[in-house]
Amino acid sequence: MENVCFIVSCDADDVLKDNLRKQGSVFELNHCGTLDERESAHPDMHICRISESFCVVSPYAAEFVETFFLENGIGFTVGNTFLSPEYPENIAYNVSVGDKIFFHNTKHTDKTILEMLINSGKRPVNVKQGYSGCSSIFADVKVITSDYGIFKTCKKENITAVLFKEPKQILLSGFANGFMGGSCGYSKETGLLINCSEEYLPSDFRCELDRQNIKYTCVGSGRITDIGGILIFTGH
Repeated sequence: MENVCFIVSCDADDVLKDNLRKQGSVFELNHCGTLDERESAHPDMHICRISESFCVVSPYAAEFVETFFLENGIGFTVGNTFLSPEYPENIAYNVSVGDKIFFHNTKHTDKTILEMLINSGKRPVNVKQGYSGCSSIFADVKVITSDYGIFKTCKKENITAVLFKEPKQILLSGFANGFMGGSCGYSKETGLLINCSEEYLPSDFRCELDRQNIKYTCVGSGRITDIGGILIFTGH
């Protein structure tokens, strides 16, 4: 029997975690490794979701998630890259992966991730934005992003994209603003899950999601907040 599993930061608020528990199992990632303390518990910095049931995990995070993944039937392998605090040594796992393509600054992608994605038939699209996984998220073949560079790349690639036009509305503790991808999660079963309460979702953004037929649910409280993503897996 399949079950929905969520990976979130231990710093995510209780409203979000309680709402996710109504839909499946929740694992809270603790601060780990040598990343900046502000992002060291962010799942999207440590885990690259290759598919709905498989991922690549940084060596630092592997010991924390191993038991949860094994108990829930989620496949994983440990990546090659040991992360460091400074950019670009911190972005190896922060890849935005879709059904057919993936976005990243491929000079800095973890070797294991790059090989697995290419071998699975996904085409790499090189972008300048190293924080691709933070700044964008695929909803099947469509993209939601707060990064104008990725938005332009989508247009060039003939990919339908929804641009969140006011990234300064996204909170990220210790930074001027956060990213849309880091504030969301997506799977075919759950649709787009956004870490905020509905009144803080701009009307033009809501309208564009509706226009593009992207099902969404606000599962957090207060303003849109980047917590390193809501990683969603289907376990067995």
